Amino acid sequence: MRPSGRVTAWMGRAGTAEGYDAVRIAAHGLGHSLGLPDAKPGPCSSLMSGSAGGVNCTDPYPDASERSRVEADYGAGPTGGRPSDGQLLVDRA
Repeated sequence: MRPSGRVTAWMGRAGTAEGYDAVRIAAHGLGHSLGLPDAKPGPCSSLMSGSAGGVNCTDPYPDASERSRVEADYGAGPTGGRPSDGQLLVDRA
């Protein structure tokens, strides 16, 4: 589901102090701002598994299912068409 309104993300130091990857934490937060829910428990390959992936998990990329959900909500871009180069264009309305 495409979120509405403004999204504010706060990134504290607790996760990185525990050993979690800062880039993965930020990417996970961005996933929430795009409407993706937590997927716990889950493997490292699932960005939205968050801390369930463990401190050694540094993969900041969404899996195929997560990409598909975002593309379903945002893939048409602001003009209603998909970019011809295959890139996903996301524009905040």
